[in-house]
Amino acid sequence: DWKTAERIYKETKEFATRFNRVSNTNYPIDVVDYSIEKVTKSDSGTPKLGEWVMVEDYLEGNFQKYISNSGWVRPQCMTDYISMPAFAHWSWVNTRGRKLVCDLQGVRNDHGYILTDPAILSLQQEYGATDLAVHGMGLFFMTHQCTNFCHSLNISGKRPNLTFLQ
Repeated sequence: DWKTAERIYKETKEFATRFNRVSNTNYPIDVVDYSIEKVTKSDSGTPKLGEWVMVEDYLEGNFQKYISNSGWVRPQCMTDYISMPAFAHWSWVNTRGRKLVCDLQGVRNDHGYILTDPAILSLQQEYGATDLAVHGMGLFFMTHQCTNFCHSLNISGKRPNLTFLQ
């Protein structure tokens, strides 16, 4: 569903812009530019002629998965130097627990992070198949350990009640 994918990209970019402003990070977060195009030529048959596809800029660099949509966090992200877990936590706090930006992956260059294919978890599961709703939010917070990023954003004590997962 292109409308949902486009909505996720746009909202994640908006969240990232606000997060960059409040966090003063040395490595700002951005979302890769994309366009939705109709296939006008296809030699292989995949994608099919007339099909619509999402086209992204090529991400130069070492591609990394930082956070999944089901609670996994790359161990190297649990340091004070990588902002991805704090970004996810901040998105939940910033929306008063209604949304959580996750499934964060992409590259880091000298200018910051460029993410691709993010997911947003929501209370009403309004963001498609990757939106694991409240269950996904709970899985994130079960593994999330606040770092100095969370402390500097004054969000370290703000977490959901996870008794419903026990």
